[in-house]
Amino acid sequence: MPEPKRVRIARWAILLIILVSWELIGTFDTSFNFLLGTPSQIIVELSTLVRSGEFFHDAYITGAEALGGLVLGTVVGTLAGLTVWLSNSVAAATRPFVFALSSFPVFAIAPLMIVWFGVGIEMKIAFATLATVFVAFNQAYSGAHMVSKDYLEVMRGFGASRWLQFRKIVVPSSLDWVLAALRVNTGLSLLGAFIGEFVAADSGLGHVIMAAASLYKVPKALAAAFGIVLLAACFNWLAGLIEKHRGVLIQYISVPKAIRKYK
Repeated sequence: MPEPKRVRIARWAILLIILVSWELIGTFDTSFNFLLGTPSQIIVELSTLVRSGEFFHDAYITGAEALGGLVLGTVVGTLAGLTVWLSNSVAAATRPFVFALSSFPVFAIAPLMIVWFGVGIEMKIAFATLATVFVAFNQAYSGAHMVSKDYLEVMRGFGASRWLQFRKIVVPSSLDWVLAALRVNTGLSLLGAFIGEFVAADSGLGHVIMAAASLYKVPKALAAAFGIVLLAACFNWLAGLIEKHRGVLIQYISVPKAIRKYK
């Protein structure tokens, strides 16, 4: 449903007021300028990064790290969360441990991550994976256990095995929960990649932010942060595209191949 025109106008008006106020205060207040710079200074720094090619190179590095962790964490967490449904005893035994691990601050073990994975791209992907895997697990687990028992009873009445119920009912019915986890994990994967670059890196947007902040170049740091926002928007768009075509995924999973072929 399209947004009303007045909502779009109000949104742009609020943004314009914020930017103009920011620019004016930053221009006439040196303390404020030191802390946040001005929008014009950020644009200058961003254009400098773009012209030098540094922006695209670092955005590619951070995006690759985050995307690797997003895919790996979501796939592993989803498969584990759904598979646990197959055994009620395993689900009951592992649930407290999974919830405990999901609340553990994985970024607190940053020094150990360097020991385990080194300082290369593997460490950043591992951070992004740890940031996303437990969210995916919890969402998939919850979705699997929210499946209507009536559907399962019908399948059971036709003599379907637990594995067939899992493939034809549980997995398709849990897809919305899995896609919700994907949307949440887009931001968490970027956060994991950024923290990895914060710990040790010689490239990436996180590295640019830390290097600029250490030299008190706030506009440059905010320009690089804008790049992370753009990456988050791209990841969110990709997640929305997958969610939009979830019907195709459900059909592929649950509908027999012969029916799909001749539909």
